[in-house]
Amino acid sequence: MQILRTMLLISSLILFLLGSSSAQAMTSSSPSKLRTFLMGCAYGTAGGAILGAASLAFSNDPGSNVANIAKGASLGLYGGMIYGYINANSEQIVPPTEAVGFSVSPQFARGEVSGTQLNLVTAF
Repeated sequence: MQILRTMLLISSLILFLLGSSSAQAMTSSSPSKLRTFLMGCAYGTAGGAILGAASLAFSNDPGSNVANIAKGASLGLYGGMIYGYINANSEQIVPPTEAVGFSVSPQFARGEVSGTQLNLVTAF
């Protein structure tokens, strides 16, 4: 009973924090952010349910521990919510449009190598 209360409190807190501020911001800014958040929730739930089902292989009486699937799905949902929220609200890093590199070339004087030269190469 204590575990159920704790899980209910955690889920209420997460839903309150994520739902109040970000739901309206995600729907008004772009539908792709909401889709990213919901896909994170779905993948987390599915992954948690799979891990919960896999845990049945390690129990002595799998028939009485079927609730592990629901527990795994619940924990996966929380993880998916956190991942989806962070992923939807992170800014995308745009790579630079110009390529920058360098080259090293030998310097010659009177038919002999007298040193090297470092050339900075930029391509637009």
